[in-house]
Amino acid sequence: MLEKDYISKIKDEKIKKPMLKISNFFEPYIGNDHDDESKIFFEKNNIDEYYQRLEKNNIKQEISSLRKEVSQKEYSVLNSFVLSLQRNTNQFIKDEKYRTSRKIKKMIYSYLNVSRMTQNLEEIEAVRKGDDVDTKVILSLSLVNLEEDNIKANEEVDNISQIMESNTNYVVLPIQGCTTTLFITIFKKFSHIDIIHIAGHTDNSRRNVMLKFVDSNMGFEAFKRATHSHQFSLAVLNCCSTFEFALGNKIPNASTCILHQDLVLRDVAYNFMECFFQTFEHTEDVHPSWEYAVQNSNENPLRYYCVLPNLNS
Repeated sequence: MLEKDYISKIKDEKIKKPMLKISNFFEPYIGNDHDDESKIFFEKNNIDEYYQRLEKNNIKQEISSLRKEVSQKEYSVLNSFVLSLQRNTNQFIKDEKYRTSRKIKKMIYSYLNVSRMTQNLEEIEAVRKGDDVDTKVILSLSLVNLEEDNIKANEEVDNISQIMESNTNYVVLPIQGCTTTLFITIFKKFSHIDIIHIAGHTDNSRRNVMLKFVDSNMGFEAFKRATHSHQFSLAVLNCCSTFEFALGNKIPNASTCILHQDLVLRDVAYNFMECFFQTFEHTEDVHPSWEYAVQNSNENPLRYYCVLPNLNS
């Protein structure tokens, strides 16, 4: 789905108005799998030009307008991501030391999160407040690498959101890269997150595998502390070496756990999750979803591991 399609689906007109201007600014900087021009963009002259465009288009003011509207309507989850976008933008504008390619990348990922979180505002807030106790939450998170110059939305996370859109028993929280602080904050905002799905980058450069967040890496013990208050029905860590990340074990607070051993190619990871959630969307049962994903996997040999109740794998 194109960025403009996310904006067109926003139901609240007072949020859509500033989001349209913000989206028009950020959309040209979002790459794709065949985009080679983004590397040139992060050269010094282009960073200066980016600053000038921010000022000319009054993006700081548009984000402030958005934040005011979101705060007034008490959209707590969206507000966290708008605040992240606002902080990154203000730092970039006010202080030259923050005018770096890394800060621009943080701004773009913050924008991507805001655009995704505008899609199911009422449903997300109803669950967060406890007004809706029936709808279950799927947290779908992409881990990003700020060393890469081609900044784009994680297609796996976007695809899961679209697949589960027609299932009213679940609502998806799609996150396109975030800090460890924001990750922890999300778990504090909800009394229960039923499914956690993680895609994207891990850091295998040290002895222990780490999850790659925007501000720092997170090891297995820190991950357990961050999520310990939630009992997941399913934890899917669809990244390189998550079997090693979990020390060859399962996630202790997950009834069912899917991990991958060693490296996993992007198309393999995408295909596996697409098959899994296409089945899960209408069965809401992990067993047939796992079996269908395994049968249709394009990985040979298969390096996915699953700990399922009453199923050895």
